[in-house]
Amino acid sequence: MRDKRNHTLLLKKLLHSSKTPLLLTSTFVSLSLFLCASSTALADVNLREGSFLTATSEVRVGRLLLMRKYNSRSMTVGAFGFGWKSDLDRTMTIPKGLKVIRDKDTHLVTEIQQRSVTRNRTWHYKYHNLDLISVSLGKVALVKYQYDSVHNLTDILYPDGSSEKITYFTAQDQVKSYQDSKHCLESYNYDQQKWGAVFVSRTSVEHRCPASTSSQFLTYAFWMKSLKNGTSVLFKAQIASQKKKINLNFDRVSGQISPSNIAGEN
Repeated sequence: MRDKRNHTLLLKKLLHSSKTPLLLTSTFVSLSLFLCASSTALADVNLREGSFLTATSEVRVGRLLLMRKYNSRSMTVGAFGFGWKSDLDRTMTIPKGLKVIRDKDTHLVTEIQQRSVTRNRTWHYKYHNLDLISVSLGKVALVKYQYDSVHNLTDILYPDGSSEKITYFTAQDQVKSYQDSKHCLESYNYDQQKWGAVFVSRTSVEHRCPASTSSQFLTYAFWMKSLKNGTSVLFKAQIASQKKKINLNFDRVSGQISPSNIAGEN
């Protein structure tokens, strides 16, 4: 479920594929709250590359919290299927009392068993065409997933009947829209331009909820510079609403972030 906590995911959404320091996290959180008229957060979408991101965990044993992380632009098949990553993708020490069972052909995790003096539990994972389609604890359904023909996650279905829905631009393989469990809908549009070693990417987001009479609009822009070693760095960013616009400069040497201009109504 989505709530205010998603503001803390802005670094992942904005700068997931760039080599930018963590200092930007609090900056973008503060600026997004400054620009937004409501507390409704954006979906888990990487606003630079247009991928859908989500993370969850069913299994907690002692200090171990086994996370599953999904990225719609990922081309890897992890322990939990196409697009999913977890600690089980690498060699790790399985805690005592925990047993991981994999399919002998696909090596996908099909069961995780917990056995102890006080508790016996089994998580079940089902797949179709390498896609994780359901997770259950014993006979209790926890979540179901649906995908399109290229393994993009399109529906997250919960036992209470609520759901999250994601659509994609097929040609670009980018998120087109996201609808949360409260039927709030976000629509995305992307644009990129390049001038020599400098390129700028822009993402426009429209947010509308059933209870609201109007939409909210935010535009994110990122100026990147290609380096001789093949990497790219962010040196400028902009966040704009219908009433406010904030420009940010980033000094790669000092690591300082400074607003170069704040304009609009208060």
